[in-house]
Amino acid sequence: MIPPKALSIVLLFIILCTQGLPAQAVSTKEAVSSNKYEKEKPEFPRWVRDLRRAEIIAFGSFPFMMFLSNFSVDSYRASNHDWDSRYMPWPFKGAGAVDMTTDEHVLTLSAAIVGSLAIALADHLIFRFKREKAERREQQLPEGDLIILRKPWPLEDTPAGGEAASPDKAPSTP
Repeated sequence: MIPPKALSIVLLFIILCTQGLPAQAVSTKEAVSSNKYEKEKPEFPRWVRDLRRAEIIAFGSFPFMMFLSNFSVDSYRASNHDWDSRYMPWPFKGAGAVDMTTDEHVLTLSAAIVGSLAIALADHLIFRFKREKAERREQQLPEGDLIILRKPWPLEDTPAGGEAASPDKAPSTP
């Protein structure tokens, strides 16, 4: 058996020796040129990217929805049992807490799944609305560079009387 002191010295030696080694050897030229997701020519169609975004949001919101649905089902159970401390939700549970039945576990899981899918659907609808609005705005803009020339507010030089031309008064013509 290797003594713990010798083992720790060997592990420390291995860690210190591998400290300067790169995790992956990639040249900078290859790393710069391997941008696969360009906006002009995307690698995947839009519906695949939208589906991937919805998947990420659904899986990301699932733990929060699981906690919320678990808390809700426990609260419902406590209200049905006259707020007995054995049926209270997690932060308020006592030592002799009553476990959920199989049907309540299925209800909790299905509520979490439906909730996370609803969040992903809402995000998809909001994102699609914003994208379509930006595309409509982009289509309304004229092609090329647009230069707008405006004259300054005093449309004409000051009249002989010394008053500046105001927007209310039209300049008098002789």
